[in-house]
Amino acid sequence: MSERHVLLVEDDPDRVMLTKRALSDAPSRANVEVAETGDEAIDRLGEGTPVPDLVLLDLKLPGSDGFDVLDAAGADDMPMVPIVVLTSSDEREDMVRSYELGANGFVTKPVDFEEFREVVRHIARFWLEINTPPRYGG
Repeated sequence: MSERHVLLVEDDPDRVMLTKRALSDAPSRANVEVAETGDEAIDRLGEGTPVPDLVLLDLKLPGSDGFDVLDAAGADDMPMVPIVVLTSSDEREDMVRSYELGANGFVTKPVDFEEFREVVRHIARFWLEINTPPRYGG
């Protein structure tokens, strides 16, 4: 299987490290790019940039938040990319709003590292191995 590209939108360096470590343990080979702000994520999803195979999106970000990223990703000129909200929030209103804005999944981050690693591995396995994504470039 060819290497897949994941855009991780996360401002906490510890969570970035843990997520990268969890993805490196997953069977799918994933090149992880990090966007630390919502504005950076929106730019990375814009025209002329490589389209990631998966976006893992935190909601609480400096500048534009995760909801702004979801809103921008839903624009007609943006590529169709699976976006999984991976957040510490367990608020129903955050979940509902995320889905209303086009999120493909909503996962509350487990506090325990082993549980977090397993959750990230399951997300990666489904979205990078099992799911059939839209194809770009012909």
